[in-house]
Amino acid sequence: MKRTQSLLCCLLLLLMCLWPAAAAEMQGLHTLTQNALLQLQQDTPTPVFSPVGGDWVVFSLARAGLIQPDDTYTNGYCARIVQTVRKTALSVSLQNGALHPVKSTENARLILALTAIGRDPRQIGGWDLLQPFADFNWVKRQGVNAVAYALLALDSHSYEPADSTIRTQCIDHLLQKQTADGGWTLYGDNADSDITAIVLQGLAAYRERPDVAATAARAIECLSAMQLETGGFATGDAETTESTAQVLLALCAWQIDAAADARFLKDGTSVLDALLAAYLPQQNAFRHRPAQPDADEMATQQATLALLAYERFQNGQPFLFDCTDVPLTADPAVPEPETETTEPAESTKESTNAAAPAETTEAAAITAPPTEPASEGSGDPTKETTAEKKTTAPATTQAAAPRPAATTAPPAPTAARTEATPHTGDDPVVFAAIGLLALSAAALVLNRKKEARHAS
Repeated sequence: MKRTQSLLCCLLLLLMCLWPAAAAEMQGLHTLTQNALLQLQQDTPTPVFSPVGGDWVVFSLARAGLIQPDDTYTNGYCARIVQTVRKTALSVSLQNGALHPVKSTENARLILALTAIGRDPRQIGGWDLLQPFADFNWVKRQGVNAVAYALLALDSHSYEPADSTIRTQCIDHLLQKQTADGGWTLYGDNADSDITAIVLQGLAAYRERPDVAATAARAIECLSAMQLETGGFATGDAETTESTAQVLLALCAWQIDAAADARFLKDGTSVLDALLAAYLPQQNAFRHRPAQPDADEMATQQATLALLAYERFQNGQPFLFDCTDVPLTADPAVPEPETETTEPAESTKESTNAAAPAETTEAAAITAPPTEPASEGSGDPTKETTAEKKTTAPATTQAAAPRPAATTAPPAPTAARTEATPHTGDDPVVFAAIGLLALSAAALVLNRKKEARHAS
């Protein structure tokens, strides 16, 4: 009895000694992650709709509690997103809220970012970003990674698309696409660590299904076999921080401790160790590959996502992409962001470019929120390419969607317009000069519109 008591006392003392060390380690990990995220925020002062320097940065900052739904940083992002969605959703021939004819990950990524900051993606710029997910052919066209991200987006706030069977279609498709070696890939027959990890993240919410659990068990063993002696993971033949980060995310989704599970320890080095080895403290960022001296933005974005997920796992919180703890605000009223442009205001263009009324009408339809988007039948989605096609807006949309008023003062008129002599009707030279100026102004406006469309 005394011997048992002595053993229990020794064990208690050991735990008391280890607890402060473990707490200090987690605090150090938390500080590192926060510093890297703050650096990302500093390097991305105006986030936009983009996989790099945009949506993932906003998502991570929000999940880390570093930005709030109503602060300036978030409102500026939302304003830019509203503008982008208005233009992009109308330019894609599907006309159903899709932001790309092929890449459903564009919608999924934006849904995750908006949900994390409490903005309802079903009411953004007059469009419902969930609507296109009712079309499974569109969802799967990009590959199994897009199908997995569709599940992550839909489950981020228990969203219900128009087709209630879409989740089942996504899950069944992923189970069917598992490779012979137990993982997933975009090309070929051999599993890729990146894609396998992403699919595991999408399937994690459905672990209660026996077929999902069995499939995931094989995939986890596949990842264990793919792990390098460094503890990290490779895409192709090279170890990358992004691949290691995605595996860490997958393990967190399946509640596996990436720092302690024996299946993911190689020579005593864990997945977490490998990820932290890529950190550059002087730059508060991560490098793309172990041998590279400089930081990489995409690597930093994915590494911080993984570290946030690991911290939540250690704290007993839901998986990172589960944002059901965030209340949503429907159809936020956000101001239009200030933009640097030399293009005159709409009222100026109407008075100085009367020769092109059709162009003015088209521009108004593009920038205004649609009142009734066209149906999918307006174009054949199977003939779309990866390049977004510019389509003419339906006549009903043009008539019902006036251009919103500008929030900034119009630019100063050009010297030619200011100094032009008014036409009196009795001077042919002046009349010819004014005509040339009008044609030049019209050509300038049309050229700037073409440049703006190409840039978007």
